[in-house]
Parts: sequence; C-alpha cells; structure tokens
Amino acid sequence: MFYCSTNYLHILIVWLPIQSENMTLLRLMIRVFRSIKKSNNLLKVQKMKKIPFVILIILTIPYVLVSCSSDQSSFNYNASSNKLCPERYYEDMGFGCSISANENYLVATSYDKETYLFKKADDIWEEDPTKINVGYTLNTAMSNKYIAISYLSSSAKTIIKVLQIMDRSLKEDLLLENTESDYEELNGNINISNRHLILGFSPTCPAVSDISGILIYTKENNEWKRTGKIDVDSCKDFDLNPVAVTNNFAFLTYEGKNNLKFVRVLNFKNSKWEHKCDIGTFGYVDLIDANERYLVVVSSEGDIIKVKPKIFIYELYNDSIGMDPIIIRDFNNEIQNLKIYDDKLLISEMEAPYFFDNAGTTSNVVLYQIKGKECLKIAQFLSGSKDIRRLMFKGDWNCDRFGFSIGLNSEYVFIGSPKDEIQKRNQGSVFVLRY
Repeated sequence: MFYCSTNYLHILIVWLPIQSENMTLLRLMIRVFRSIKKSNNLLKVQKMKKIPFVILIILTIPYVLVSCSSDQSSFNYNASSNKLCPERYYEDMGFGCSISANENYLVATSYDKETYLFKKADDIWEEDPTKINVGYTLNTAMSNKYIAISYLSSSAKTIIKVLQIMDRSLKEDLLLENTESDYEELNGNINISNRHLILGFSPTCPAVSDISGILIYTKENNEWKRTGKIDVDSCKDFDLNPVAVTNNFAFLTYEGKNNLKFVRVLNFKNSKWEHKCDIGTFGYVDLIDANERYLVVVSSEGDIIKVKPKIFIYELYNDSIGMDPIIIRDFNNEIQNLKIYDDKLLISEMEAPYFFDNAGTTSNVVLYQIKGKECLKIAQFLSGSKDIRRLMFKGDWNCDRFGFSIGLNSEYVFIGSPKDEIQKRNQGSVFVLRY
C-alpha cells in the first residue's frame, strides 16, 4: 500500500489479490481512507470533517502462492483457482481422499467412498458434481478417453467399471465381476491408458492356490479383450503393490530373492505382451506412475514407516526403456502420492504418517519439471503456509490432511484435503490451482 497527501489531494494505491472475499476489505479501506491524515511521516486514523479531493487506486494482481524453482516458474492464484466440494456435504464426509484427473474431468471420492465427477466447461470447473452410482469405491484411474473405477458391491464383491468419455456424456464401456477362475478374485488395484486396462487379482483360497498377479485388457475393434495375464506367485501382498500402464507398456512391482523389490516391464508388441526387463533393485517400491514418456518409481527403506525415499525417473521409448534414471534424493519424509503428466511430476511429502489421526500431518506438495537429465523443482505448496491457510477458512491446518491425494493435468494441480473444514467438521475439499 502507498499513501501520500497534501492539503487538497489524498492518494492511496493498494495492491490486492483478485479474490471475492477482498471486496469487503476494499469497502472497509475506502471508509478508513476517508479518515486518514498524514502526520510526522506516520499514518493515524482520526475523524475528518472533510477531504477536498480523494484518489483511490486499486491494483488487483494475481496472488502468487509459493514458488521454489531454479527457473523462476511459479503458480498464480487467479479467478479460475478455487476449492471444490459437493453441494450436498455433511460432517466427516472426508471429501478429497482420492483424486483422478484429465484435461476436462475430475473424479474425487469421500471417506464413505462415494464417487463424484466434476466437469470443466468454458474454462470453469463446475461446482455441483455428478455422483457416479457405484458401490464402496476402492480405486479410480483416468486417461484422456476412459475413467476406471473399482468398487465393492453390496455382497462385497470387487467390480471394475470403465466409462468412456464422450463429447457431452459418459458411456459405460466395460463391467468386470470376475477373473474367469474360481480361485482368483479382483482386488481393486487398477490403472488405465487410452488403450489398455490393468487389474490386480489375488487368490480366493490360498490353500488351493496362492497365485497373485495382474490381468491386462486391450481395446481393439471397439471391444475390450484380455491380452495378458501375469502371475506373481512370490508376492504375498500383491493387492497392495502398485501397477501402471501406458499405450505401449505395463508395469508391476514384485518381490524377488533376498527380499529385493523389482519393477517388471512388459511391452505390447504384435498384439501380445512380452517381458521386456526387470529394473531395480529397490528397498521398498512404494509408488509407481507412468505416461507415454516416463516411468516414475518411488522407493524407500522401511516397511511401515518409510524413510530415505528416493524418486527414480526412467525415460520410455516406443519399445524400450532408458536404464540411466534421473534420481531425486532431497526428501526427509514419506512420499504420500505421485502423479506424472507429460513432463510434469507432482508429489506430496508428509511430515507424519496419516494413520496417526491427530499427528502433525503437515504436507509439502511439490511440482517438478523434467528437462533432459534434470528434474527441476518449479513450485511447492505447504499446508501451513499463509496462502493455503487463507483458503482453508477455518479448522486446524496442521491436521487437515492437505496433500492426502493429488492430481495433475496440463493446466491444473489438484490437491485433496479430506479434513478441511469449510462448513462442517472434516467436510473435506479439493484445491484446484491453475498454473
């Protein structure tokens, strides 16, 4: 703010972010300004009978959130950045506990595993989402063409539903309820690309068969066909292991000899899946994600409490993978989530494990850009920063679970905060931040 005054002229210049709640502040400032007089280089507020002439200049500028970059890129808070939550919210809803996104759609779930679909129209994300009628949602995944949802039916059976994204609507494209074997069942672990769907399965009766693994379905001639099945009989908890798929590759994690963890790489060639290679060795493979350009692996030491996490970024080609990864080591806390989109990488790093409900779960959400053999940090968001607290309205920011889920596309960063208190306790929300 800048202020200067003479006997006949008063000028006030104010810089303010473009934001609806500042309108009340502006009206208040105008009233206060009318009673300001400069004396001894200090501003004092007092009643004035008359001001001969007043000039009030308000410069509205974008509100920079938090920038942390070697190339000076940053996020800007602007008119198309906001928070999303269903209009029909309730206490302890926990909205935003999982997120999947593409260019025009956002799928988010609540603690009760209700699933909501937000659409973007005319560069604005709608505030009243569509509730997708599925059961207790386990996982969601999304590509530019499809939305995949795994959920439990009323009989506790895992079902996979694939919705095709049309111009103005969604169309059910696939519904899977079994694995074609009496000794296997879908476990809800899913990922999808514009061409393939990857699913995890587990044994129903370990005494008969203890085989776990993945199934892969491919969209060919407008029909989903099973094109691959990979057994991973050495992994007892395969339903907890991450999987990923692109148009040309599929990735699964498994445990080899001496408790070493690997990522198995499969390549789709001549309408079938071929074992390309195994990459590792890792301590624990916590997370993986992939797009057409990169495979990203998060590895750490420790089972329950993850320590010394590292990120490995492998470059992908049409039918091969580069074996000289970019490695990011500057993490002190567990990495909660990971998303890769084009050359952008988004991670959320948490200060304390989220299963400690009242722990100081301050989260640090960081955006990177991959440039050649470097991965540059270009922006970060801290749950305790004044910018994020300003959007929280009320509630304890230190336990809001900010960063519990994240999403990313070419324009927006999405950050879930299931314990954000907007109107109700633990109502939850999804931050939508345009960059």
